[in-house]
Amino acid sequence: MDTHKYDGREDYVEEDDTVVLNQRSFTVYQGRYVPLNGQFNVNRLDCPSAHSTVLGRAHRIGRVEVVDSSDIPWGLTVLEDGFYGEVKADPGVYKVTLRYTIVDAVTGQKHNDCDVDITFTVLTGGSAPSGEIVHEHIFGDWTSDGLSTHSSRCAGCDETARFPHDWDEGIVTKTPTKNSDGTMVYTCATCGQTRTETLEYGDYMPPFPEVSEVTVSEADNTVTIDLEEYSGYAEDVKLFVAAYDTAGRCVATAMASPDKIGEVTVSLSLARAVKISVFVIDSDSGMIPLTPLYTLDL
Repeated sequence: MDTHKYDGREDYVEEDDTVVLNQRSFTVYQGRYVPLNGQFNVNRLDCPSAHSTVLGRAHRIGRVEVVDSSDIPWGLTVLEDGFYGEVKADPGVYKVTLRYTIVDAVTGQKHNDCDVDITFTVLTGGSAPSGEIVHEHIFGDWTSDGLSTHSSRCAGCDETARFPHDWDEGIVTKTPTKNSDGTMVYTCATCGQTRTETLEYGDYMPPFPEVSEVTVSEADNTVTIDLEEYSGYAEDVKLFVAAYDTAGRCVATAMASPDKIGEVTVSLSLARAVKISVFVIDSDSGMIPLTPLYTLDL
């Protein structure tokens, strides 16, 4: 059993997360092959009731990893739920720390880490020479087990290896705006499993300059456009400004290249104009708007 302080709220710092395993101490012998058989099975995950009070959700284990792989006895491979291999380490006691990531059961958002210490006692092989160990696992295609892990069965026996997903950096499938969230899709490079996460506007810098404010000076026929910061390149886009009369006819237009961030001022005839609109277009693909239309009544 190991605990980790709950750091989500100061008034619940006395509460602990707890991960309890069926077994934490293992004896292995030099020169003997150890099969994978789920040695790290979790007996219990305790999240104090205060968590539900604060977050309104339950928690689950999202990922398991070794804190320092150099602590593992030579010859053993440690997976998410157990270990296997031919022991070649010197006799002695080895301590390995497993880190269990606790996440929101619904969103998958990380809550805390729980560390559990595993002890390996390596003994001499005795009468079992290492030469008797002939089997080496060959794992083929990997199949997703869900959003946490993928697994593969050895081609020469019934042993199954299981690893956490190898997520890529993600692809934005819907760009967030000030009025709606976007989506980001992550793909596992090993098995192809995907997961979709909400992309909030506040956490994402848009690829195009969005118009935050427009100021008109009828005295000198100028329009000043304030732009928000963006991640793309200024030379890839242009600003298009149009003025309309009371009948909705376009009476004047102007086009300008934006700066990376800041404001842009364009000259525009405002005679008979009662409304202007501003939008961002691609430099190469014509008049297709890349951002929502910004409209200002005069």
